[in-house]
Formats: sequence, C-alpha cells, structure tokens
Amino acid sequence: MTTQTIRKLLDAAPFQPFKVHLSDGRVVPVRHREFAMVSPADLDFVVYQPDGDIDIIATGRVTGVKLEAKSRRSSAK
Repeated sequence: MTTQTIRKLLDAAPFQPFKVHLSDGRVVPVRHREFAMVSPADLDFVVYQPDGDIDIIATGRVTGVKLEAKSRRSSAK
C-alpha cells in the first residue's frame, strides 16, 4: 500500500469515508479528509478521531483500505 492511494482517497471529490486495515488487525476509520494528513516523506500518516484520539500509521503497516458504504436517506414518511 502506498501513500499515493491514501492521498487519492483523501483528495476524492466528493470525499467518501474509508477504513484503513493494518497488519496487526486494527482498523482505523477516516471519517473526513480534514481528519487525516500524510507526512511529507510519505512514510506515515496521521488520522484524528472525533473523540480526540490520534492514530499515527506507518505506511508499510497498511494491508488495505475499504470505502465505507454510502448512507442512503429514506424519503418515505
């Protein structure tokens, strides 16, 4: 997995939330592009969570990413 993939997901218009899967089995959600930042050297990236937690992820530990399903709004009343 390269940071190029992460950058493409962060720059997508419209942005779609995604989850980053890591080699240790953890899954880190990226809820909005403004909550993540890739390092200038492309070796790692940071994901801020709404509760204030921070995930610092080494790019080499990423095993995959998965887009979250788009939510559908019901128009039925």
